[in-house]
Amino acid sequence: MNAPIATQNDIDLLVASYERIGKVAPIDVAKDWEALTALLAEAAQINTGNTTDVEAVTKHAYESNTAAQRAMKWALDTCAVDISGSRPASQ
Repeated sequence: MNAPIATQNDIDLLVASYERIGKVAPIDVAKDWEALTALLAEAAQINTGNTTDVEAVTKHAYESNTAAQRAMKWALDTCAVDISGSRPASQ
């Protein structure tokens, strides 16, 4: 899940991975995981040349931030997987 994303296929595989995890996520994180997955799916289809699309995804990202933070914390605490996309400062 932390592999570099370079192609549309990479993006599609990432979204599919999040969807599979969402099917088995515990109830206490399911809605948060669903919100994060929906945001990823929307971002995967964005036309970066269209400012309306970019603004819509940006707005969705802000609206989903709390849910995304909870889902990322759950993945880190439960699975020891950092899905934040950020590398520790030491790397």
